Amino acid sequence: MKQPQIVREVTVTNLGSSADIFHLSLNSSGDRRPVLSDTQIALDAGASRTFKLTWNDPTPPAVAYQGFVEVTSDSEAFARLPYWLAVRDTVPKQVAVLQSPAGEIRVRRSPF
Repeated sequence: MKQPQIVREVTVTNLGSSADIFHLSLNSSGDRRPVLSDTQIALDAGASRTFKLTWNDPTPPAVAYQGFVEVTSDSEAFARLPYWLAVRDTVPKQVAVLQSPAGEIRVRRSPF
């Protein structure tokens, strides 16, 4: 029996003073992982854009899956967004994306 997809939307905001390109990648603890809708996002200063994190494995083994969405920019900004998915009885129910209360990844270049 095929299970439904689980999709979470995440917003990236460029807090820099100039346009930048943000690269998205997954750092996962195993072979089964969600899929990113985008791997690169170009944003003007102050602009935002949403990408999707989709779990579409129809029959995952019952276990916890976890990892990070890593966001890096050409201007060396970096953010890490953890995700966690628990599966019981081979039926995925929900993927948790741990993020700020505003629901955005706010990427800022480190002053160090």
